Amino acid sequence: SRKMLHECFSSELSEYIRGSMADGGNKMHVARMAILHALATTTVMPRWAPVAMMIAYSALHDPSDFDVFLLSMLVGFYLRCVMVVSVWIHETSHVLAACLLGCNFSAQENLLFHVPLRSWLLCLSPVNSWPEDAKEPHVQIQAGACKHRKLLIELAGFLTSALLAGAATFSYRKEEVLSLLNVVGTSIVAAGAVTSDLLHVGTKGWNSFHCGNFGMLIIEAAQKSVVDFSRTLRAMAGATAARGGQAGGLVTVLRNGTGHRTRYVPSKRADLASGLLFRFRIGFVVNAISSFFSSLLHALCCCFFLCRNRIMRSSQYKKPACRMYLGHTRFATSSAPRLNESHPHRFSGPQTVRVWRVGAQGWEATDENFEVYVTHNGDFDYWELFESLRTQKDLGRWLQNVLEMHKTIASCDSVKVAGMMELLRTQGIWKHSIRLAYQTSVQPSFQTTMNGEMLLEGSMLNQVTAVAEKIFEQQVAGASSSSVLQDSRQVKEFTAKLAKAWYDIGGELRDRCGTCELLAQHAVCCFLENDIFTALDKFLSCAHGSFGITACCTLDPNVVAIASRGQAMSVSFNEDLGAVLWGSEASAQMVPIGLVSGGGGGGGGAKLLKRGWAFPRDCGTGR
Repeated sequence: SRKMLHECFSSELSEYIRGSMADGGNKMHVARMAILHALATTTVMPRWAPVAMMIAYSALHDPSDFDVFLLSMLVGFYLRCVMVVSVWIHETSHVLAACLLGCNFSAQENLLFHVPLRSWLLCLSPVNSWPEDAKEPHVQIQAGACKHRKLLIELAGFLTSALLAGAATFSYRKEEVLSLLNVVGTSIVAAGAVTSDLLHVGTKGWNSFHCGNFGMLIIEAAQKSVVDFSRTLRAMAGATAARGGQAGGLVTVLRNGTGHRTRYVPSKRADLASGLLFRFRIGFVVNAISSFFSSLLHALCCCFFLCRNRIMRSSQYKKPACRMYLGHTRFATSSAPRLNESHPHRFSGPQTVRVWRVGAQGWEATDENFEVYVTHNGDFDYWELFESLRTQKDLGRWLQNVLEMHKTIASCDSVKVAGMMELLRTQGIWKHSIRLAYQTSVQPSFQTTMNGEMLLEGSMLNQVTAVAEKIFEQQVAGASSSSVLQDSRQVKEFTAKLAKAWYDIGGELRDRCGTCELLAQHAVCCFLENDIFTALDKFLSCAHGSFGITACCTLDPNVVAIASRGQAMSVSFNEDLGAVLWGSEASAQMVPIGLVSGGGGGGGGAKLLKRGWAFPRDCGTGR
């Protein structure tokens, strides 16, 4: 490379360098220029600073000699070439070490080390400061919970940069100007390797300490709910934001069965916790007022149409015994800190579904609002489907076709987790159970769905759902809840009856599903089993990556599902106040629990939390 760059120099400039090298004058110029360029590259300076420094240096040396300025630009260009190549070698050593240790990573995402190509090209320009988005190049690697793997991968980068700097120093020759620049460039990168790989300053590659979950569940019956959720959540959000506070969000399920979500991206100097809770409370009040007038209008209409009894039956499920709040703070790694990229995530919008539940009078069906919310800390890399690993990007397009979501979705990986949870949460809903069963038992391939072919279209899905609803309604009519589908014989008989009814529909359904027996078996299984807890368990059984997840559904207002794999999660309990706190950051559970007026002293979390579970990084799912 030295020979190529020497050939690029003009002959006059080469003679200028060699001619003045005897007295050491030009060598001192190069050394000073290298120092100035190094300062412009490694420190925070305006964009115009490098060229201004070189003009000032040239003017002080000899205003009439343009060769000095030209030499300074060539010195800057070559120095930056050395630094860029050294950085690429450094990051490549991380990847090679990860390959040797059997770690998972995406070669496509790590191709340019999370720096745009345009920024890499700007890095070579000596007239600009170092681009902001190129100051922290990194690779994202899934090393799991093994600390030794992480240590070896980190040391690989540091040792490579150190050896590179050592080789440049060893090959240094006083008579060669470029060898001095080799030493300076590789030494700068080696110093950066010390700060990132040994001191862990500004590291992003593990993607484990940049987002955080937190949340609280309050049992209504305990102490008449004296816990001040706003003060407590604000303190928890503040503690969790230490992991990363570029964005945040909160969600809860209201008494009318709808989800209330607030997401907030603060300005540069704004406080995330205070701003988030302020907006959450404002939205809470607005929702409460809107819900009151909506319920009043609904009640008047129902009285007018003599439907009061039906409304009384459907409202008995809308009185949750708990209040739950799922929160998240985010440090943007997989996408920009925008509002639609912030947690909690919901894949599709609110939708009304027909839900079967076991009540006091046996099985009853009601129309309820369906929403699934997820907060996720970690990386979702692949999901195993049709015996192959599917990237989360491909899975997002697949989910859009399956769930008939035609709007643009967020680009981050966590929204695909929300989509999978929405697909898998099917308990009590025939339409969603049939949709999931069709994809797992009938659809021939992943690519077929990606292409929008052989989908269970809306009209056909509605027809099949109506048949299932009618047969199930006949099955449970007049029977007690304890005598319906309680043993394998009853399930087999019902499945056979359902398969025959679908087979009799004929047409395209019979061509695709044959006898419909497999479709009926999967649909009945999904209808009976897939609550929010089972859905999260099934998702993790096929997912690859690291996960700290909390999930909730408006159909299950008293349930929060928490899972951990490759990410730390902990749960603490307060029996006296009927409060459960959880989070990625243990310090978020040690905050003082705020109480409403007349509720007594809140005290600190360490005093009041009677029992706690600290989930290790590979503990599975909890409810």
